[in-house]
Amino acid sequence: MNWRNDQGFTLLEVIVALSITSLCLLLLSSGINSLAKAQEGIETDRQIDWHIFVNQFEYYLEGSELMAFEPGQLVVREEDQEVVEYREINGNFIRRRKNGTQQMIMDIEQVALHRRGGSMTVTGVFPSGEVYEARIWVSSWHEE
Repeated sequence: MNWRNDQGFTLLEVIVALSITSLCLLLLSSGINSLAKAQEGIETDRQIDWHIFVNQFEYYLEGSELMAFEPGQLVVREEDQEVVEYREINGNFIRRRKNGTQQMIMDIEQVALHRRGGSMTVTGVFPSGEVYEARIWVSSWHEE
C-alpha cells in the first residue's frame, strides 16, 4: 500500500483545523462579551447625560416667567428679563438666547414637554429607543 497516494486528512491536519476553529470561536465569544459591556456603558452614559440635562434645565427655569408653552417648545423670561426659547432641533435640545444658542442635550430623537400646573414633565426619546422622563417643579409658575 502506498501511503503517499491516499486521500484524506492526517492527524496533524485535523489538530490544526480544530485549533483554528477553537481560536475563531474564542475570539467571537470575547467580541460578543465586549459588545455587551460597551452597550451597558452607553446606557449608563445616557442616564448621566439625562440627569445632567434635567438638573441644568431646572436651574435655568427657576425664577423664570412662562411666556409661551407648546409640546415641543418653551419660551420663558428669565430673572434678568432676557427671553429664552427651549426647543428640539435636528436631534439636539437647545437653549436659544438673543446672543446665541446652547446645546443642552445632544443625539436625542424627541423631547416632549407637558405642563401640569406649576410643573413640567419632560420626556426624552433617544435613537436607541430608550425613554426617560422627569418632572421639573418651577416655583414661579405656581403663581400664574
